[in-house]
Amino acid sequence: MLRAAFASLLSITPLAAQDPLFRGSLGISGGSYRFDSDLPGFDERANAGLFQVEFEAAAANGYGGGFRFENFTSDADDGLFRVAGDPLDRGTRASGSTFQAHFTYLIRQHRFEMPLRAGLMLNGLVLEDQGAPDPETAYGSFGPFAEIEPEITLSHYGTTTWSVYGLFGFGVTGTDIEVDGDPRDYRSDSGFLNVEVGTRVAFGHVELGLALFGRYQSMDASSVEDGQFLYGFDGGYEGVLLTAGVRF
Repeated sequence: MLRAAFASLLSITPLAAQDPLFRGSLGISGGSYRFDSDLPGFDERANAGLFQVEFEAAAANGYGGGFRFENFTSDADDGLFRVAGDPLDRGTRASGSTFQAHFTYLIRQHRFEMPLRAGLMLNGLVLEDQGAPDPETAYGSFGPFAEIEPEITLSHYGTTTWSVYGLFGFGVTGTDIEVDGDPRDYRSDSGFLNVEVGTRVAFGHVELGLALFGRYQSMDASSVEDGQFLYGFDGGYEGVLLTAGVRF
């Protein structure tokens, strides 16, 4: 049994070095952002949009690297935690960005391909109260992450290829928190989860994609500073992602 599994692994690894890979894409998404605080009564969802840039390259031996940048903003007219009776219907706007830089090892065999990624991520989340004087709470997170993205080609005809893929990644970071008007520096820990399930169609070197898309963060309660702490939360963006790019 072990000998057969080892032989199978050896049969995949040389094929991973078959062809170099270059992929770059832009993506847009419409969806919603949910913020669920451990403090009761602060659990709401607002419409949001997201923008994505991705680049990845792997050499003939399967080793390479890349990066991903994503930025989302919730709808200013559909804010979180709106105050009842406010004539302007103001609430809290959420915005955030994530930059991930990673090493890649590409496994490839016939109609199957799977990048293995490991690197560092930098994430920022800002909650801005739309009422005067617009106080902000900013969360900054930094730490390692890992990710896999298996993809299976279902159809290949001429220069047209149709495939399905899934993406699963997680990260563990330290998080620093700043609150407007509060001189104390709070610290916590966060876990991040990336999930996608989608399909891609390539016409020659042009590639289009469509996916169900999720980005999630879970933060523990902060450290206690001068008798004060900040509640933890679960937050996440969910939507439909449309991508367009090139692949060689």
